[in-house]
Amino acid sequence: MERIRESGARAPLEGEVLLSCARTRLDGPRAGQLTALLGSRLDWRYLLRQADLHGLTPLLYHHLNATCPESVPEAVLAQLRDDFRQGMQRNLLLTSSLLDLIGLLRTHGISAIPFKGPLLALFAYEHLALREFWDLDLLVRKRDVPKANELLLSQGYQSEHSLDESQQAARLRFQYEWRFLRRTDRLRVEIQWRLAPRYFSFPLDPEGLWERQAKFCLGSRVIPSLAPEDVLLSLCAHGAKHLWKRLIWVCDVAELIRVHRSMDWTGLMDRARETGSLRMLQLGLRLAADLLQAAAPKDLLESNPADPMVRPLAAQVRARLFQDSNAPSQKLAFLRRQLQMRERLRDKARFCVRRAITPNTDDWTRFWLPPPLIPLYYVLRPIRLAGKYALSPVKRIFATT
Repeated sequence: MERIRESGARAPLEGEVLLSCARTRLDGPRAGQLTALLGSRLDWRYLLRQADLHGLTPLLYHHLNATCPESVPEAVLAQLRDDFRQGMQRNLLLTSSLLDLIGLLRTHGISAIPFKGPLLALFAYEHLALREFWDLDLLVRKRDVPKANELLLSQGYQSEHSLDESQQAARLRFQYEWRFLRRTDRLRVEIQWRLAPRYFSFPLDPEGLWERQAKFCLGSRVIPSLAPEDVLLSLCAHGAKHLWKRLIWVCDVAELIRVHRSMDWTGLMDRARETGSLRMLQLGLRLAADLLQAAAPKDLLESNPADPMVRPLAAQVRARLFQDSNAPSQKLAFLRRQLQMRERLRDKARFCVRRAITPNTDDWTRFWLPPPLIPLYYVLRPIRLAGKYALSPVKRIFATT
């Protein structure tokens, strides 16, 4: 049986079980492979932990129960069944809340495009229970964010941070999302006006997203959605941002291209080149093809032969995938790997500069500035960081004496 190898490392048997199950459909050979794996001596506790870490618990239960439930310890299958049913119930409640929220926003003149969450489960997996999610994500136009903020607060939601008018203006200028929690049922909602943080330098034009939006039937309702090409590009950017440390993100890509085979691949490649995200796109497709045998277009996978980084980056992801801790322990190492995801020097430079100077919540809550002086946060942040890290060695000395 073929194993994933990189520098002598290989996926454990439990990892191969998850790779077999990280898809909505099992053909005959893969079902036979899964049956053979389950005949091996497995660490079921480790398998369940890895399934949870990688967001694959629903798919694991789906395939184990359908393929060879007699090979699974009764207690393990019962736990997976309970988790699956609870997840399905949660997903149904979140989907109902999403429809209510879209209707509420629309009633107040706010257009919103849902993405991830229920939309991804149905858009790519074609089944609400097979893709777990825990919150709702909505894209709104930047000009509508203050109004959406006030509306959610009036409906019993509370903002992640209590900000005054000036601080809200700073967040709108420097960040890309606003998080809310509804007190009555702990429903979490994220309002976004961009798909990635400003520092990540992923310039996918928000207005272009609105112009290319599609329609999606959710039950008896027709709701807006991102175009499949924009969903794929955003999934690949999200995976690159987090170094693809969860297998479910690769599964998202594989299932999306399985369902939406008629995507405008030429337009997608052009958009990826324009935004400096071709390497991120190719890496996501390469991982989906190598790990999950997704039918990614060959010409797109090999459209940039001068880029030598895609295959080595994919090998690094595979080698770290089932380590107990697959994230770099050092912050600088993490940032360096994020930089490797970008093919253009100017994007790497923007990433470094914006990472250093783009203010965050700590900046505008520690140092209050009136709205006309908000641009000064660009100056205050480097000063605050310099003081913070310059004093760190001194603090460690006193802490050990």
